[in-house]
Amino acid sequence: KDSIQLRGPAKDYYMLLMLTSAKIAGLDKAGRMCSEDTLKSSLRPAPDATNPSIWGMNPSQASGEAPAMLQNRLNQAIKFVTETARVVFPEYVTTKAFQDKFMNTMMTWSAYSAELQYWLHNDMDYVALGHNNLNADNAYFWRDDAGKLECGIIDWGGFGAGPLGHKMWWSFNCADFDQFRSYLGEYIDNFIAAYRESGGPQLD
Repeated sequence: KDSIQLRGPAKDYYMLLMLTSAKIAGLDKAGRMCSEDTLKSSLRPAPDATNPSIWGMNPSQASGEAPAMLQNRLNQAIKFVTETARVVFPEYVTTKAFQDKFMNTMMTWSAYSAELQYWLHNDMDYVALGHNNLNADNAYFWRDDAGKLECGIIDWGGFGAGPLGHKMWWSFNCADFDQFRSYLGEYIDNFIAAYRESGGPQLD
């Protein structure tokens, strides 16, 4: 839990992660992070959003995982949350309504996996360089002599260009829900401002 692992209000830490991620993305847009050659040879460049044919979209069948295989894995997941680890999940996971919705949502998402990725990369203002999983356990924190919270980043394996919304979401995948719900609007607003200040375009 954030209240145990972080040495201060969780909001301070997650806001710093947002600002750090936004700064990297903005500097990338300003051409100040690395050259195009370095991006292509050493990092993960974004696929060409102007060429739909390279994304693997398929109008006649699912573009993600094979449906039968995915359905089997999802059935195992349902069994896990409703039987094996039932004590740690809310009661509603045992209802047919939830299980049907879960199955339908995940099957639909997988069926349009390539199409969703194409859409996420379609507006390049929202695609930039950054850490792919910048949550609190992929950063280290300290305070300077004035007491200001600072951070560095570890685990650069997934660093590359990708949708900013996706990168923002993965910054919160370990966050406690209550503070995430309370401050999400502030996190987004500050990300947008820092992105613009660091050289990126103005986002909606």
